[in-house]
Amino acid sequence: MEIYLTKHKRPVSNDPEELIDYILSTLNLKQGIYRTLIKEIIHNKVRAGSIRGVKRTTAIYHLNRMVRMGILIKKGSYYELREKTLHTTLEEVKKDVIRVLDDLIDVAKKLDNMLKEVDKDG
Repeated sequence: MEIYLTKHKRPVSNDPEELIDYILSTLNLKQGIYRTLIKEIIHNKVRAGSIRGVKRTTAIYHLNRMVRMGILIKKGSYYELREKTLHTTLEEVKKDVIRVLDDLIDVAKKLDNMLKEVDKDG
């Protein structure tokens, strides 16, 4: 999993375009292509070569980035949301991030204890 999050002020309006902007900028998916991709994928699965106005190689690069983030999955030549909706997909990504952080915290505790032992001995 490869994800970068940036905290932004939550939008107060219910304008779908502002909400999409907020989600994409928080996920550091700021390029306009992600707006096109997410709109297409929310409604149905897509093929990399079927996105109007986007070169196939460009689409593949950005779709694969979203796969690495845990947002999309690839089934054959199609890409789709990992779950049925965007919000349930993001809930699963949240669980992934929590699992990674839990592992990181466990290793950090182990390291802290090891370093304490070294300090006592040295």
